[in-house]
Amino acid sequence: MRETSYYITAVLKAPVTSEKYIEGIYRAIGQLCFYGGSIAPSRHEYIQRQYGPGARTVVYRKMLIVFNVRRDVIMIRRVMPGGLIR
Repeated sequence: MRETSYYITAVLKAPVTSEKYIEGIYRAIGQLCFYGGSIAPSRHEYIQRQYGPGARTVVYRKMLIVFNVRRDVIMIRRVMPGGLIR
């Protein structure tokens, strides 16, 4: 997330956009406590191999939030550009 924030702030010269974008990602992560368990595990082989069986994903704009659900705990594994998944 730091890299994303830096890129938007420094390279694109859009600090306000960066702040709003990062806040949106945090909001999306925060909302997972309400519905994260209802999201089906990812069918993508890369996600399952890297983050374990049952790893789930949700998209915020062009970012992919990878997480696992263990009992009643949501564990965020990675936030990455969705374009990295092939």
